[in-house]
Amino acid sequence: MNRRISVRSLVRMSLASLLLAALWGATLAEGAAFVDKIKIVADGKAKSNGIVTIVFTPEGGTAKEIKVTVAKGMKEQEICRDIDKELTIALGEGYEVKQYDPDKIKVESSSKVPKFTLTVTEDVEGLGVQIK
Repeated sequence: MNRRISVRSLVRMSLASLLLAALWGATLAEGAAFVDKIKIVADGKAKSNGIVTIVFTPEGGTAKEIKVTVAKGMKEQEICRDIDKELTIALGEGYEVKQYDPDKIKVESSSKVPKFTLTVTEDVEGLGVQIK
């Protein structure tokens, strides 16, 4: 059975998927526990160009989206270096961001700033970025 899908149907499905993803992300952020430290772990090598998006939400504050561009061929150490730089700039004083292993980054808040949550999405073939 050969079934054709119209462009209009594809657009509707795409919009529905985006809406569900946004709602799921909002629910995740609302239900996530706020912490004072967290690890980001990268695994693999980028097989395509793409973007890693990190959403930082301070307790009682507004979510901030940080985007890190990844080039094809980048290894986890290079990706972690770039994530470290972008988070350091975006989070500012009161939050320490440190790449402590080639594939790991630690993010900590001081007692003077709110606890936080981090969520990560990546659209890079061959690469995994996780929060632990």
